[in-house]
Amino acid sequence: ALATVTIENGVTSIGGYAFLGCSSLTSVTFEGTKAEWEAVSKTWLWKDNCPLTVVACSDGNVSA
Repeated sequence: ALATVTIENGVTSIGGYAFLGCSSLTSVTFEGTKAEWEAVSKTWLWKDNCPLTVVACSDGNVSA
């Protein structure tokens, strides 16, 4: 039933299957910038079977 997540800008990686099957997850907010989000290491399938398509950063949105 997880629908929203806020990720602090100090995060440096997101592991595989971190949000596996979170079929209600439609909103992720990253407290850093778009450039900082792009620098976060995201293991393949970090959002497997999850409808999330956009991450909201402090300076705009990026594709998830």
